Amino acid sequence: AYAVAGGIPLSLWGAWFYALLLLAVAPAFFPNSRVSLRYPALAVFGASAIGVGVSIALAALSSFVVKSVCLFCLTLYLVNVLLMFVARWAASESGEAAVGGWSTAWRDRFLQALIAVGFVSILIGRSLYAHYSPGGSDVCQTLAETQRRGVGQSVTIEVYSDFQCLHCRKLDRQLQELIDRAGLQVVLEHYPLDAGCNTDVTTTWHPGACLQARAAICATAFGAGPELRTRLFAEAPNSLPRVVELAAASGLDAATFEACVMADAVFDRLKASIARARSFGVKATPTLIINGRSHVGTLSPTSLECLKKASDSAR
Repeated sequence: AYAVAGGIPLSLWGAWFYALLLLAVAPAFFPNSRVSLRYPALAVFGASAIGVGVSIALAALSSFVVKSVCLFCLTLYLVNVLLMFVARWAASESGEAAVGGWSTAWRDRFLQALIAVGFVSILIGRSLYAHYSPGGSDVCQTLAETQRRGVGQSVTIEVYSDFQCLHCRKLDRQLQELIDRAGLQVVLEHYPLDAGCNTDVTTTWHPGACLQARAAICATAFGAGPELRTRLFAEAPNSLPRVVELAAASGLDAATFEACVMADAVFDRLKASIARARSFGVKATPTLIINGRSHVGTLSPTSLECLKKASDSAR
């Protein structure tokens, strides 16, 4: 979810940002060019300063929220900082930073401010549209297509998740509002990012995720799925004894539950879930398959409301 801003991938925003910087300085390499900014160094300085601010925000998000470091992203943050200092040096060397340059560059500054305001407006507008407009929600559009095919048609949601995925935990809480609604079938599946059971994963990102998925399968079979799922999301235990303790706290017999978790049939059920996820092209968690169409991430308020309305109309 944090890789997207205003419904547009951050990588695309970055590509546009650097393309605009390139356009700003490209005329300087062509002395006879008639199209150029009066103060290109100041323009790059202002834009790169904005880039540094965004870099700081994204670095904080990566460190304290996502809790994962992207080396490529860190390299770009360094590029933005260097751009700002180089542009400031270039402005001084070219004379743009002289009293006349800084004071009379108001036209270029106004253009920069206008671009910045437009950029922020696009972000805010697109984000509001995606979260609070049925037309901006992929989920709502999928449900609308379902209703066009037949009024009253039931809605099926398959959810592929991992108990160590923070967004999966949020989605699981959202789905509790839907799971018992008539006209809406929620199927809880598994796609653990653990090479111990998932051959799509070459590196085990979440140790113990396979064990947690098997525990959830058994809990569902014994009628204690929601209780144990909540505990698994909260603690994400990676040892069998601790998983059995949580199952006992959820009202299940410890010995029976442990035998179930270790049964070959449960492992086969998990592998079947992963294989089905593969058939849908699942690559990340959480992924929802709504009436055959894939949606990655949690549900926006509008998407959640559309699902409730769809279930009401299908009763």
